[in-house]
Amino acid sequence: MLNVVRLSLDNRLRLIDLDAAAKFSRHGGDYVCSKFSSAILPPECFAKLDAGQVTKFEAYFEGVGAELREKVAPKVDKRGASYVVKTFSLTEDGAPKRIDSLPYEPVEASVAVDYWSL
Repeated sequence: MLNVVRLSLDNRLRLIDLDAAAKFSRHGGDYVCSKFSSAILPPECFAKLDAGQVTKFEAYFEGVGAELREKVAPKVDKRGASYVVKTFSLTEDGAPKRIDSLPYEPVEASVAVDYWSL
């Protein structure tokens, strides 16, 4: 529970570090994984990519900083299969950026996604 802290000012608990929070709704909400920690993501937030999809994925993230590029780079298993987090970039105003250019459908925010982080 690293996102719950007690402030000495009034000895009350506070939630912090919610910059990756997303809204969800039955009528369409935000997508998850623009910012992520892969340790707490549910299975639906991962994609297995073929060679063409890897090329499309790498083109989408072309031009981003080295740190982000390393974080989102496809992970290759010993059989040669490539796996990625279904992540995406945001525009300056916080909207998903060119999600139609991704080789997968982004994951909508839901209660099910939240359960995995408990």
